[in-house]
Amino acid sequence: MVMCQYKIFLSATDNKIADKSKLRVDLYGNSKIKDIPQLKNFNIIYLSKGHEDLISLKGKLIYRKVRYIQIFKK
Repeated sequence: MVMCQYKIFLSATDNKIADKSKLRVDLYGNSKIKDIPQLKNFNIIYLSKGHEDLISLKGKLIYRKVRYIQIFKK
């Protein structure tokens, strides 16, 4: 079973991923932001490193990296 390796959260002022959107990205396991297909056509600015921790998903402990980014058109 393949599990999604990331989760994207939009800021309160954004309703879709677009130019100048601010996002919170949760990366699970060894995934990287550059591997996310929805963000391929954007330049990424890191607003904050965020944090790293372990979470429980479907009964398993998974390593999670949280990053706060802003995206701009290429």
